Amino acid sequence: MNKEEILSKSREEKNDEGIKYLEDKGRKFGEIGFSAIIIFLVIYNLIKGLNSYSVFSIFWAYLALKYYGKYKILKEKEYLIGMIAGTIASLGSLFNYIWTTI
Repeated sequence: MNKEEILSKSREEKNDEGIKYLEDKGRKFGEIGFSAIIIFLVIYNLIKGLNSYSVFSIFWAYLALKYYGKYKILKEKEYLIGMIAGTIASLGSLFNYIWTTI
C-alpha cells in the first residue's frame, strides 16, 4: 500500500478524530457536572432530613448503562460485574424510594 491509498482509505472511513476528541471532552464535562449535581442533592437531602433514594437510583442506573456499553464492546468481566451491581443498586434504590413515599 502506498501513501495515497492509505490517505484515500482513511478519508473514506469518515472517522474524524477531532470530532471524537470533542465528544469525549464533552462527555467528561457532562459526567463531572452530573456527579456534582448528585453530590449537591445528596447533601441537600441529608441537611433537610430527606431520603436520597431517587437520586441514588438515577446515579446507579447511569453507571449500570455506562458499564453495559463498555461490556458490549470489550466483553470484559469487570464491566459485566459493574453493570449487574449497578442494576441491582438502582432497582433497590428505586424500590426504597417508592416504598418510603407510599
